[in-house]
Amino acid sequence: IYLRDMGARVAVKKSYVFSTCDAFRQDLRCHNWPSLDYDRIPVVTHIRDLGAHFCVAMRNLAPTMVTRLHSAIACTNSIRRTPHPYSIKARIVHSKSLAMGLYGCTSTHVDEVLLAKFCTAAVQATGPASTLNCNSLHFARFPPSVDPDPYGAILRMRIMGLRRCVAIRPNLQDKLVAIVRAYRDVGFLGTQTDS
Repeated sequence: IYLRDMGARVAVKKSYVFSTCDAFRQDLRCHNWPSLDYDRIPVVTHIRDLGAHFCVAMRNLAPTMVTRLHSAIACTNSIRRTPHPYSIKARIVHSKSLAMGLYGCTSTHVDEVLLAKFCTAAVQATGPASTLNCNSLHFARFPPSVDPDPYGAILRMRIMGLRRCVAIRPNLQDKLVAIVRAYRDVGFLGTQTDS
């Protein structure tokens, strides 16, 4: 109704509705919309929008992110075979592979298994071959400007997104603090702070 009142025409085939509640999803599937000549709008549990995958189901689905990670792993393995020194390879992984594989990770679930494979590929590409590699120690030797660590890149991108959010809407800072405190109260890993 809102879109129609604004003068827009709603295209049923290009519109989607979603809900996190199974019962309400079923109601939406059966609902005939009077403002759309009693057509039904498709109900989805996940959808790709603006390059990221949005999922409201209990199962985390992100086929777009999975495809990107596979491409990034292949790209990183190709970088591994180039004749450049490790410092240049780290710069290439940082600027090419991380951007390729982690685009949209700020709002999309990232598959842990593929992320671990990506991390291993980055270690193998940016350092000497060894069966005793410690990924954390390996990545600690790089400056932040060329850090090829996928886990660090995801953390950095998500924190920057939160900072931008609070800069644009300062009233959200209290909500963010309340969310972190709620996670800390249940013992969520990474939220134990002195403040």
